[in-house]
Amino acid sequence: MRCFPAAALALLSLLHGTATAAAPEPAPERHPGGNHWALQPVAAPVPPATRDALWPRNAIDRFVLARLEREGLAPAPEAGRLDWLRRVSFDLVGLPPSTRQIESFLGDPRPDAHERVVDELLGSPRHGERWAQQWLDVVRYADTHGFEVNTERPNAWPYRDYVIRAFNNDTPYDRFIREQIAGDTLGEDAATGFLITASVLLPGQIGADEPSKRLARQDSLDEIVMNLGQTFLGLSVGCARCHDHKFDPITQRDYYAMQAFVAGVEYEERELRTPEAEAMRAEQRRLKARVDAVDRDLARFAPLARLGQGPGKPADARSNSIAFAPIAARFVRFSIHDANRHPTLGVIEPCIDEFEILADEPTPRNVALAAFGTRVSASGSRTSESHRLEHVNDGRYGNGRSWMSDEAGRGWLLFELPDAVRIRGIVWSRDREGRFADRLPTAYTLEAGLSPDAMQCLASVPPPRAPVNPRSNVDRFPAAKAKRIRFAIRATNGLEPCIDELEVFDTAGRNVALASAGTTARSSGDTVVPKRHELRQINDGEYGNSRSWMSNETGKGWVELEFPTECTIDRVVWARDRAGEFADRLATDYSIEIADASGVWRRVADAGDRAPHVPGRNEPAAFSVLGLPPAEAAEATRLLGERKALAALAKASDGGQRAFAGNFRKPDAIHLLNRGDPEQPKDAVVPAVPAVFGGLKLAADSDDGERRKALAGWIAGPRNPLAARVMANRIWQGHFGTGLVDTPSDFGRNGA
Repeated sequence: MRCFPAAALALLSLLHGTATAAAPEPAPERHPGGNHWALQPVAAPVPPATRDALWPRNAIDRFVLARLEREGLAPAPEAGRLDWLRRVSFDLVGLPPSTRQIESFLGDPRPDAHERVVDELLGSPRHGERWAQQWLDVVRYADTHGFEVNTERPNAWPYRDYVIRAFNNDTPYDRFIREQIAGDTLGEDAATGFLITASVLLPGQIGADEPSKRLARQDSLDEIVMNLGQTFLGLSVGCARCHDHKFDPITQRDYYAMQAFVAGVEYEERELRTPEAEAMRAEQRRLKARVDAVDRDLARFAPLARLGQGPGKPADARSNSIAFAPIAARFVRFSIHDANRHPTLGVIEPCIDEFEILADEPTPRNVALAAFGTRVSASGSRTSESHRLEHVNDGRYGNGRSWMSDEAGRGWLLFELPDAVRIRGIVWSRDREGRFADRLPTAYTLEAGLSPDAMQCLASVPPPRAPVNPRSNVDRFPAAKAKRIRFAIRATNGLEPCIDELEVFDTAGRNVALASAGTTARSSGDTVVPKRHELRQINDGEYGNSRSWMSNETGKGWVELEFPTECTIDRVVWARDRAGEFADRLATDYSIEIADASGVWRRVADAGDRAPHVPGRNEPAAFSVLGLPPAEAAEATRLLGERKALAALAKASDGGQRAFAGNFRKPDAIHLLNRGDPEQPKDAVVPAVPAVFGGLKLAADSDDGERRKALAGWIAGPRNPLAARVMANRIWQGHFGTGLVDTPSDFGRNGA
């Protein structure tokens, strides 16, 4: 699509020839027919003869010279070589010639030196940038949405780059047209950015009422039709939105028939489908499948549900005592797994003002004191005047004489006694003076023994299981035989509960809940929205709100699965919406019950041992190995490392480029609108080109892609006389400042 002699000459001769050779026009009419010169078939007129046979170098020169001779004028003298070089350089690449180019051209005696310069400039990437700028101005391209808000379109640039590439690649103009209207079907996904280059009102600028939305949609379609008409046809088609065109043979019905071609286009971004992007997406799918497999493996090590064990007695900031059977020990370790939440900072570093180890004696001694020779070490410490490790066993109390961990919500202390001694209890506090209650350990493990490698667990207060979240929840329990399982919901964060998928795994890691495996489902009652919320979707293997089950009762309901045969299961995985779009209707209080083949029901898990649900916190909690046996902790740690590596690979290969190039869906039904008002629809129209051209009309049930391809084919095809003329005129305008038709986007009677 190079805009210089090779392709331009033929087009320009066609435009100039037909414009001057057309039959005389009749007297102006209010509603003229198709006899306007621009609507006549393209012809190839014979270039006129000239008295000076030497000056013309091509057909266009003969047209120019013939007109000059008719006016009694002579051509201007040829420019000097340096002037010519500067002009052609600015014209083709928008830049002055370099010193090298000047010296090379001025020193080139060959007769085709000018042609060589032109070829070099046409081969420069700057050529596409220069001429793409003119095209982008024609189609009203912008990196913002326009209007008073004028927010950014961060992914508009792929269309801009496509246009540059098309000029540099010498894309045939008919192909260029087709790609911009239906490029998603031709391997040029970004090209359809043309359809939505115009400004558009954003949802926040549109009234929430339905009439405002319909008007905004009509305005969006109007912009597309206007852009198509002005860019490719050089006609002000948009003038027929409210009434028949006052000057050109375009009726209001023609306008809406044109609109029907693009009735499936929406002003939105979409992912590009280039070969490179498709390869990256395939890699993303592979990595996601592996991450999902790792997550399934990790679920085997999720904390066991502690049925009937609610939060228990909370820790006391002023004093906590733990008694146990006497044990001989030289080492005592206190491991903190969690701490209470700061009102504004959340989980922060835990703090202990004094830790006492009581000897098994009639009057128990505190053998933890540094004064008795006991040494203490820690996982890490935040040090200040008030917080030092040596404060934790100095026999003094209060926040100003305390130890603080350097990790949020965790840390450990290890006490080494000078000699082994029988101990029977400990006492610890956050602030025995009672002034501070934040940074209080709430989950911990106490161990003691004769060596750090051989210690016995004396007490354990595990952290609550993670709060429920919309994305993923695991309920693990000791393996048990089951023929049926029931998930009963007693409360939600609002409205009727909704679950996108209920998965039940046996001890071999198979999801035995799937309908494809023969499992059937029933419920307390359903809210049915076909293909969105149905009971059959509770175990269809698909995720997301659009493949979910919803109860018909506010805040409660149950769903039950029956397996084809009794199986041994050990965990349930469920979510509100694994796709992450919805967080409402989340079950916050629930129980899971199973029945074996005999039909006896028993509860295996519930929400009682979970931390309270935190509104707005929708991501699953980080996996923790705390409390796992060493072998399981090691395997879980390995899986966590693998997951982290896979996530890094997924991030590095995330090539899913999005472009503001339109989304395509089932076309809207288009009606003739009285005075252009979407609230006054009249009879329906089907896709068709203006009647003055005739020959193309599609069925009402034709799909979006079929419509756009048909429109592109007609605009770029030989039966349309306007596309070549309009583009040839734009080329002339680009080179010489003014087109042969000085209204380049209006070839109608009111323009040309």
